[in-house]
Amino acid sequence: MKLHLSTKDYLFMLSFTLSNSLYAANVQIDFEELPLVSSDFYNGSDLAGGFVSYGMDFNNLYTNITSTCCWQGWAYSQTTDTTTPGAANQYSAFAGSGAAGSAKYGIAFSGFDAGGGIIPEITLPVNSTPASVQITNTTYAALSMQTGDGFAKKFGGLSGNDPDWFLLTVNGLNVADTVVGNVSLYLADYRFANSAEDYILDQWTEVDLTPLANLDVRKLSFRLSSTDNGQFGMNTPAYFALDNFFVDVTTTPGDFDVNGSVELPDLTIWNTHYGVDLKAAFNHGDADKDGDVDGTDFLTWQENFTTVASITQSIPEPTTLFITGGLTLGLYLPGRRHQIFI
Repeated sequence: MKLHLSTKDYLFMLSFTLSNSLYAANVQIDFEELPLVSSDFYNGSDLAGGFVSYGMDFNNLYTNITSTCCWQGWAYSQTTDTTTPGAANQYSAFAGSGAAGSAKYGIAFSGFDAGGGIIPEITLPVNSTPASVQITNTTYAALSMQTGDGFAKKFGGLSGNDPDWFLLTVNGLNVADTVVGNVSLYLADYRFANSAEDYILDQWTEVDLTPLANLDVRKLSFRLSSTDNGQFGMNTPAYFALDNFFVDVTTTPGDFDVNGSVELPDLTIWNTHYGVDLKAAFNHGDADKDGDVDGTDFLTWQENFTTVASITQSIPEPTTLFITGGLTLGLYLPGRRHQIFI
């Protein structure tokens, strides 16, 4: 038989079994959900002062000197130019794409380390701890170190034997903005006795952040240093690229956007990633942490759904949904009504 339910009845049906238990969810910040409207990068020119991805706050300072200048802190990008030198190509990762071939990634510029400005920082939500992140050079910084430019030296010098290095230090800060721990990664290292081992990082490299996990870290601060310095600060371009930032967040199962409640937008996230069966993260809709997005994850969302409110737009249409009691649910919204096949 066929049973017709109004939107109100359906939402009540979804919310009748609430579960407020919390658990640690592994959230992946990969920038893929962030919009790019009129260009291949976002640099804060809207003067928003930063952007948020799944509860993580990325700082940005934009000074409107020209139509493209100037920004500090964080931007995000999908540019792929690995050959053009200079600041005009400041938004490209030297790896040629995001981590694992993804489209988007973050770009950091530390104005502070370049001679004056702000430090790139990520503020974490309460009840979260950093787990890992992938880092690589930008094309701008890599080619500057590789060949030198009007401001910076060629790493290794004319002989190739200068012991140059370019270092990223990730500091963990507590609520008082006091550094309580750090981890580091050499973005370039020319200190080896055998110059054939010298390198400029050109691939995404994972950095383990778990040494910072139990130190009440509420913010990550990213500092750059180099052997090439001048009167006003570091000569090496103070840039790096970041992707696949994993954070363990204590939240309600089904809260896929990590905003503290289980709502209809979380169902949209589940629906968007439904069928992903390899390395899915919690914020992709993987509520049971088994690496895929399937009907079991929908059940978890359903059991924790907390918003019973009128809606003015259609609920996204999944391929197949399941509801408690073993009912198979074919969901669509012609005339804003739901048809359930029993």
